[in-house]
Amino acid sequence: MKHRFTFLFSLILFTFSLALNSAHGQINARIKGTVADPTGAVLPNITVLATNQATGVKFTTTTNASGDYLFAQLPIGTYTVSANPTGFKGFSASGIALNIDQEYVEAIKLEVGNNTEQVQVEADSVQVNTTDMQINNIVNSAQMVELPLIGRNFTGLELTLPGVANTDTRFGGTYSVSGAQAQQSAYLINGADTNDIALNTIALTPNIDAIDQFNLVDGPLNAEYDRNSGGIVTATIKQGTNHFHGDAFEFYRDTFLNTLNYFQKTYNSTTGARTDKGVPAFHQNIFGGTLGGPVLTNRLFFFGAYQGTRQRVPQGSFTNTVYAANNLKGDFSANNGTATTRPTATQNYGAFQADPIPSSITILGCTTPGETFAQCAYDLKGVFPTAAFNPITTKLTSTYVPAAAGTNVTNVYNSTTTTTSNQYIGRVDFNLNPRNQFTALGLYQTNVTSNGIPFTGATLPGFGDGSVSHIQQWTGDYVRQV
Repeated sequence: MKHRFTFLFSLILFTFSLALNSAHGQINARIKGTVADPTGAVLPNITVLATNQATGVKFTTTTNASGDYLFAQLPIGTYTVSANPTGFKGFSASGIALNIDQEYVEAIKLEVGNNTEQVQVEADSVQVNTTDMQINNIVNSAQMVELPLIGRNFTGLELTLPGVANTDTRFGGTYSVSGAQAQQSAYLINGADTNDIALNTIALTPNIDAIDQFNLVDGPLNAEYDRNSGGIVTATIKQGTNHFHGDAFEFYRDTFLNTLNYFQKTYNSTTGARTDKGVPAFHQNIFGGTLGGPVLTNRLFFFGAYQGTRQRVPQGSFTNTVYAANNLKGDFSANNGTATTRPTATQNYGAFQADPIPSSITILGCTTPGETFAQCAYDLKGVFPTAAFNPITTKLTSTYVPAAAGTNVTNVYNSTTTTTSNQYIGRVDFNLNPRNQFTALGLYQTNVTSNGIPFTGATLPGFGDGSVSHIQQWTGDYVRQV
């Protein structure tokens, strides 16, 4: 049974690793250093312990023949590194704050003495990067929730970082990083690709209250970032700790809170004054919350987040030419033009059918005698009897074509886009022992959007379109310290 269990466990891990082959970016951090005695001689086979100060999870490793130790995969957070070998005083360095993909160097210099005695030091809060050439730009959770950010999309904070520009591009994308095209940025959440393959844009933006931090990597990129040539934006989701933590939020915007821009006012060329055309309707509610904490102290933790969005926002203005009130009664006598030869055959032309065509109707625009109405560009001048109206066209016109405002046959229609969105995030961290840790993360989002005017097709109200999308992302992580 023992051998069968070992085989099944190995098979599960192998399958799990294949399922995660797209997660190639570093989200964890590293601590390394050398253990030496007071003379500077290196000490092999010394056990070194790294303890996460928020979760109490411990990681262990052993120095090699050169006295070097390495914690190659540590979740981001604040750590204490300690060693307590026989014949030396105990050593601990606390306050080691690890960010995404950071490598922190902490040398351990032991003093001869009883290991019940302790030498405690405070680690440097800022350390010069001497291990790689890439440039890291960290934005933490406090900055994300405190900086002004319309729409609660964390990618907007890229503009606070050096080398980032807001560029217009017909192909989408977000921002240009270090001169690269906007579409050349890559996005990762907990190490997994979060890119729309067709458009090469971010596919899912987590609720910012659920993000621990994100890192914009530019400059010479390390080997693990092999997907794109622009910026690499990698974000991590918060995890549970030994203390319960969470928040609730509601962000509200409405029409009365908005003002008009320059083009939403009518210009009077005589007086030079601009008058308001009216503020387009705008209603937005973004609400939700987060909660994290322990299931088993120092062993098993959870974190969850929810964000809902309900909004009606302007889609844009659309201009159409509609019928004047007298046109709907058959009166086209006010039309302009020069009369031409009347067609002689009975015709069915557009909204009107007459047999024969009344002599009171002047046909304009036909240049060749005998042309049919389908062959010539025409205008109509005169009064049609309403009995001559095509009943199908009459029904379509009354149902879908807006009435003119007095004599103004130019209709301006302000369309809206309605969105209902729900996003769910869940994370579980399990510390099996100091050498084996597991993490599972799931993100699920639904979006229901409807437009008053479709992306292609009619430009009149009543022909809107809608779309429903479901986005899922599942990530797993198994770390074994050797």
